[in-house]
Amino acid sequence: MGMAVGGLMSGLDTEGIISKMMDLERRPVQLLQNREAAFQVKLTAYGSIKSILNDFKSAVNSLKNEDIFSAFSAVSTDNDILTASASNEAGPGSHSIVVKQLAQSQSVRSSAFINSEDSMGTGTISIRIGSGDAVEIAINEDNSSPAEIARAINDSDAGVSAGIVDDGLGNFYLTLTADETGADNTISVTIDDDDGVNNDAAGLSALYNDPAAQSMFETGAALNSRLTVDGIDVERSGNSIDDLFKGVTLTLNEADISKTVDLNISHDIGSIKSKISAFADAYNSVADELSKQQSFGKEGAKSGTLIGDSAVRSINSNLQALLGKSVSGIESSCNRLAGIGISRDLNGKLQIDDSILTDALSSKLDDVKMLFTADSSDTHGIAGQLYDYLDGVLNPVDGTIASREKGLQNSIDDLQERQISIESRITKREEILWDQFNSLELLLGNYQATSNYLGQQISALANLNEQIANR
Repeated sequence: MGMAVGGLMSGLDTEGIISKMMDLERRPVQLLQNREAAFQVKLTAYGSIKSILNDFKSAVNSLKNEDIFSAFSAVSTDNDILTASASNEAGPGSHSIVVKQLAQSQSVRSSAFINSEDSMGTGTISIRIGSGDAVEIAINEDNSSPAEIARAINDSDAGVSAGIVDDGLGNFYLTLTADETGADNTISVTIDDDDGVNNDAAGLSALYNDPAAQSMFETGAALNSRLTVDGIDVERSGNSIDDLFKGVTLTLNEADISKTVDLNISHDIGSIKSKISAFADAYNSVADELSKQQSFGKEGAKSGTLIGDSAVRSINSNLQALLGKSVSGIESSCNRLAGIGISRDLNGKLQIDDSILTDALSSKLDDVKMLFTADSSDTHGIAGQLYDYLDGVLNPVDGTIASREKGLQNSIDDLQERQISIESRITKREEILWDQFNSLELLLGNYQATSNYLGQQISALANLNEQIANR
């Protein structure tokens, strides 16, 4: 577009005229933008449905796992005395347990030192736990104080923890505590003292701790845990015991010979109910979302974004059909969700009768397990059928949601390309109009110049005639 001269000669509001003409030209663009916005809203709605369906798929996948229905719980009647946990390898049972003694690590201390930073001499310290291999620690002038020796021991992986204790009265003690509990895990410390005497309690020998001759003092004995289980005396080296009952780990917290703790091992009904409740909640979120997107606006209310969408209707009806199906091969009433207390309310959402569900899990657990997890050539559980259906719907390549999203995105892309094309055409049209109006102004300018010239010539001729007449 050349230089715009406006309505200089014509007096026209050229810019205003062209602007209004361009507004008329852009009306199709606005219509396309409105359509694009509507498609974007639908694309967002499908994104919400996809997210909710993925959450439901995760909940379904949990119930597809047979291990959920094989879980056990171990419950102690006194957690202050002992707690317990159970794996899927456990079996049901009840046991009476008395904890008589907790396992304990051996601990020893040295005689008192006046200063924890003074040298104790040099040589080699060998530390052995029980019948294990000895760990040798070289002590030289750079690490010969009690505090430095404690650090060297802690850095050596000798199976003990070393420390310095200040009693507040000017005395310091080097302490050793075995890392492992149990009567067999005693601490043995032998010395190769550079002063030539290894067990005289002088220099490094002050740390000598061998059953035959000791310079250190025992402050805590190495003890096994002792308990009575169903009338049988039992000992273990630790307070965490995982080999007493298969799949069960006991943690001993306190010894009290006057208290008997009952341990009950049973199927973890609470865990299963929690998974089923999460399944129902996840489906209800799906039902709410689908209902919202398909709602019909009443009394001026706005209708759902995807009202009348066949894909959404299909997903809704297929999910309802799968939830209502029975599973073959189950003889009891547990062959469908309603039989274990899971039904649909008037709004199509799942509701759980806790009493019926608890009874089914307690008395017919295998049937409930089959209802959800059955997977054979002729029988498929509810969870498996739902998972397979959702997997297809949510397939990112050719699933129902992906296909709808791709179609909407293609429409959006097409509308955007059409807008670009129209805008390009409008820009060119605007340039042509400005050129035409500029030409008009220039032409009018030429006419005005010619008119002025002719006027001047006529005036000059009139003056000449007047002069001739007056002679």
